[in-house]
Amino acid sequence: MTRQELEVFNNGLEAVGELRGTPEQEGKFVYAVSRTLLYCEPEIKCHQKVMKPSSEFIEYQNKFNNLLEEHCSKDKDGNPKKKIIGPGIMLYEGVEGNKKFEEAKVKLEKKYQKALDEREKQKKIYEKLMEEEVEVKIHKVKYKFVPTDISSGQLKPIMVMIED
Repeated sequence: MTRQELEVFNNGLEAVGELRGTPEQEGKFVYAVSRTLLYCEPEIKCHQKVMKPSSEFIEYQNKFNNLLEEHCSKDKDGNPKKKIIGPGIMLYEGVEGNKKFEEAKVKLEKKYQKALDEREKQKKIYEKLMEEEVEVKIHKVKYKFVPTDISSGQLKPIMVMIED
């Protein structure tokens, strides 16, 4: 499997780790999931290490977020108007087309250009890494030991470890 597929598989394992079935199902299934998570852990840590942002980039992100908060629309209590549009993704209202925000953003990007360029290089390295094939031991489990309350969405990412 590729490293990208491993990420999906690992996330699937983490999502089903708390499922409970009959005592016989629970023991065998939880053991298989736990063992396989341990086998995946070194590779997953490698992925995380490759994408760890530099301290300069973190500083840039913090200052950029401060700019967003400063220049966005505010509610009646003076709090920034923002909405969550995805996991960890927020949209600040009132910054699009805001000239003062755009000027401050350009100035900030110039100041942190080196950190931004390094982050782009880091992303490209990560993308190539995620295409590589990797071998990870998988502790298989028979389908009869899979908890009956598992959904198809939970089962799909971990099918590689299920035996008929």
